[in-house]
Amino acid sequence: MEHLAVQLIVAILCAGIANILIPHRIPGRFLGLMLTGLTGVWLGEVVFKFLKDQYGVSSDILHWGILGVPLIPSVIGSVIELYLVTTFFGWRRYTG
Repeated sequence: MEHLAVQLIVAILCAGIANILIPHRIPGRFLGLMLTGLTGVWLGEVVFKFLKDQYGVSSDILHWGILGVPLIPSVIGSVIELYLVTTFFGWRRYTG
């Protein structure tokens, strides 16, 4: 339960950073921000674990995190998620 609460806080932070890096509005306002962040954190954790297990990718910066939730992979996952969501729903509709 504690891991989920930390993931939620990191998700909001990462989605906010992703929204700064990719200047598109997140659909759904705050709920969309939380969902984009949570799927971004999940995507970042899965890809980081896959790269670490399969290819031995290991860098100190990729291990920075809060209570087991990696920050850099989570931000990258949130950026990818935001890009895919705004592309799927159309550029003109969500352009800032």
